[in-house]
Amino acid sequence: MFKYVKQCDFVLMIYVVAFTFNSCKRIRETEQNGTPFIENIKVENLPGAGKIIFRLPKKSEYLYMLVSYPISKEKIRQIRYNLKDPLIVEGFEKSGNYQVTLNGVRKDGTISSPVTVNVHPLTPDYLAVSSTINLKPDYGGIRLYGLNRNKAQLLLHIVKFDSIIQQYTEKDLFTINSDHFDFYLGGLYSNKQTIGAYVTDNFDNRSDTFFRTLKPFKEIELDKRKFYTYPLKNDSPIGFDWYFKYLFDGNLGEPGWHTDSKKPGSLMMGTIGLGRPYTISRFVLYNRLPDIYRFQNPKEFTIWASRKKMPKDCLNWPISVTKEGDVLGDWINIGNFVFPEPPSGLPTDQINNDDREYGINGVSFKINTKLSGTRFIRLQCTQTWGKLNYVNANEITLYGSIGR
Repeated sequence: MFKYVKQCDFVLMIYVVAFTFNSCKRIRETEQNGTPFIENIKVENLPGAGKIIFRLPKKSEYLYMLVSYPISKEKIRQIRYNLKDPLIVEGFEKSGNYQVTLNGVRKDGTISSPVTVNVHPLTPDYLAVSSTINLKPDYGGIRLYGLNRNKAQLLLHIVKFDSIIQQYTEKDLFTINSDHFDFYLGGLYSNKQTIGAYVTDNFDNRSDTFFRTLKPFKEIELDKRKFYTYPLKNDSPIGFDWYFKYLFDGNLGEPGWHTDSKKPGSLMMGTIGLGRPYTISRFVLYNRLPDIYRFQNPKEFTIWASRKKMPKDCLNWPISVTKEGDVLGDWINIGNFVFPEPPSGLPTDQINNDDREYGINGVSFKINTKLSGTRFIRLQCTQTWGKLNYVNANEITLYGSIGR
């Protein structure tokens, strides 16, 4: 554990002690004896927490309770609770036996004698998730994946050794909140390097750092000079002379690719011949400016790939989204993607300059299904931002490695 974490813990401990002292100071007096202010106490132990179920006496005069308990050797947590629902005490650093002290507070400010409850929280989520972390090399970076069975709100910190200052520094930070996670850390050279990962929760609890030495695969930008349009029957008719070849001509401005708006019900799709076999690792899509998040710009789309030297079309090609890995004749679905919402969180017709800048730089999408020897791809838009039946985009750039 790094030194600065210990210092933060010490400061928090001082703050909690001060808070406890000031809170007690505001209470008028304390009963020394008397009937417990709650009864029929039961405990349900949870991951990193305890659920205390209780009942108030029929003639209870208490408004709320003061709750105090240690969550680690250095930290004590104090909260004010409303007495209406079962009490959840949480934030425990690890599984073990802990004492929770409860005091009821009346309207006049007097407090009851303390009631002590023992809890034994189960292994906290941040430790359980940390034990599942896996790191694997990927193209131009690494993959980090694992399980979060309780869907806890956690943070995954990535550290990398900095040879200039001779210590580990934080490289990236990911939010974990679903039952599993799979993140990509890019921008790494294809040489051996040591990467570390650790997990924190909302209570500043932190797992040990898991280290692994990895060598990312070399990633290159695919050579667009070798690309060509490979027209198939289900490919979309062109509108406004914005031919499909403009989608990979190296020009991020206009013209791009635009399908015919006068033929409703047609597929929004085009096919690219890559000129040689590749394994595709990711791509960057540039939507048409300035309305990046509106009208006929792609919002949901699929990348199909084929290893065949002369792939055939599939006559009954679906308009809707298919599953990743599905096969249609000579084609394999290697990924379904959703263009992200504006980073600002603003409505799509009220975006700010930062949102536009994000779109101008293109949006990168990671391909998890790596198909070696890919010779052709099809870009199929299944929904535009305006839910229109035609699509436009300015440019697509592909990344990966050469070879079969």
